[in-house]
Amino acid sequence: MNYTNQTILNAVIEKAKQLPCPSALIGIYGSVNTLDEHEKSDLDLLILTDGNPIEEISRCFIVEDCGVGYDLYCTSWDRLRFDAECRHAKLAKLFDSEIVLINDEAAYQELLRLRKNAKDTLNSPARFERVNDLLTQAKICYANAALSESLGEVRYEAFGVINFLADAFMLYHGCYFKRGTKQMLNELSALPIDQSVIKTMRAIALATSISALRTLTKELLLFAQKALTHPKEKEAPSKNLAGTYEEIVSNWKNKVTLAAKENDAFSSFMNMGSLHGMMKEIADGIEIGSYNLLETYDPSDLTQNVKAFEQLLEHYESIYSSAGITVKRYPSADAFALDYLK
Repeated sequence: MNYTNQTILNAVIEKAKQLPCPSALIGIYGSVNTLDEHEKSDLDLLILTDGNPIEEISRCFIVEDCGVGYDLYCTSWDRLRFDAECRHAKLAKLFDSEIVLINDEAAYQELLRLRKNAKDTLNSPARFERVNDLLTQAKICYANAALSESLGEVRYEAFGVINFLADAFMLYHGCYFKRGTKQMLNELSALPIDQSVIKTMRAIALATSISALRTLTKELLLFAQKALTHPKEKEAPSKNLAGTYEEIVSNWKNKVTLAAKENDAFSSFMNMGSLHGMMKEIADGIEIGSYNLLETYDPSDLTQNVKAFEQLLEHYESIYSSAGITVKRYPSADAFALDYLK
């Protein structure tokens, strides 16, 4: 550790000891801790207090003789607990902080507990849920880039795509970033991923036009979506499907048929889309096969949509039967009422 950073660290530790409500823990992370320190490196500190952040210990300042800015903030336990949920991959503060002052042993044990929880998450299938959330955030950034007309705004959204996907790749492989942004691509390169990911990220940083940025971010996102897909374990069809067949008939069968009779393409499209969504939702958790109803949608022949609907119903009823479920049918409302009121 260079003289400037050591002097500042010593002052913070001394300050913490002098305060009536001392810091519970102080730790060092970042370039100083990873031995990447250079003459312009600032000091990254984990400062945890028993309660609210202590204003007296927080400082933002510039040391002019070395031209380095410092931002010494207290970290709240809420923030550290959020980090421990592994919703991003920049977890060096949580995992790697070298603790240099312990004023509260209980606080230190809580830190160790959070580290264990985070490690368990990184080693469990729960991390794939975090990856999916990050993919969703990257897609939102891409959508914003497609809608923005300013080069600066498109660049910012492209930055967001890289940021979220970089975290997603790390978490997918049960890892986190141990170093700063300068080393980000090197850390990603160490993962078992296609190096075209790194190449595309670099190309985004070099892009000079909106069209190039949109093309490159789409390319990156499509690759990530494929590479980060984790097969989800699905349940076998069982009584858990009960009611879904009847719901399909109730919600859409007559509407799709009526749309064909009235040549109402919009109604046909919207109802077919709703059914498509329901089948996709069911298939996400239950092994019923894949359904791409809108692939068969035909705006020029709405009767074809009715046929596609009926074919789906016929196939789905066979799945119902294999799960031991029988579709209840009554010849009339009176017959239903008689059976219902037994």
